[in-house]
Amino acid sequence: MENTRIKEQEIYGKKGLMHTANVLHVLSRKYDNALIVVDVCGLGAGVVDRLIEMGDNVLGIDNAARSEEPEKYFNKRAEIWCAAGDAFAGGDVELRNIDPKLKGQLATPTYEFRNGKILIESKADIKKRLGNSPDRADAYVNGLYALQFVDGQLIGGRDAYSDEYEDEPYCGGYSAMGM
Repeated sequence: MENTRIKEQEIYGKKGLMHTANVLHVLSRKYDNALIVVDVCGLGAGVVDRLIEMGDNVLGIDNAARSEEPEKYFNKRAEIWCAAGDAFAGGDVELRNIDPKLKGQLATPTYEFRNGKILIESKADIKKRLGNSPDRADAYVNGLYALQFVDGQLIGGRDAYSDEYEDEPYCGGYSAMGM
């Protein structure tokens, strides 16, 4: 990603952890050692382990983890998706010529309130309802979330640099995106 635009996509079926790690490693190197963002729940944890071994700059996101605002969001996934929705609503996201599947997936998840907190529809429920998982959309919204950890990026008019991503919870899904 460059700001909120997708620079390059690698879309493929299940190829295994090492294949995914190697593809992300090559893409990161191609884009000046760009931050790699991976959903660490389930299979993604192995991808992160391999990327770290290869010396890559990695942010692991555990969507099942506790939100930074636990009184408002049921989990990290709800926090990330709502922040993405706010960015879209505020005109902070630039998506021209995106692939139609991503566009559809971004509009797919529903939400509910559980114990007074926002809960986004699970990937499993979406897959059951529609027949496929919203992997592209999950990767994109995780990428939007990760922009706050990338040097020199501006989101919503604030300096979003932070080196705190090393302390991010480490473990779902299998979504990955290079930044």
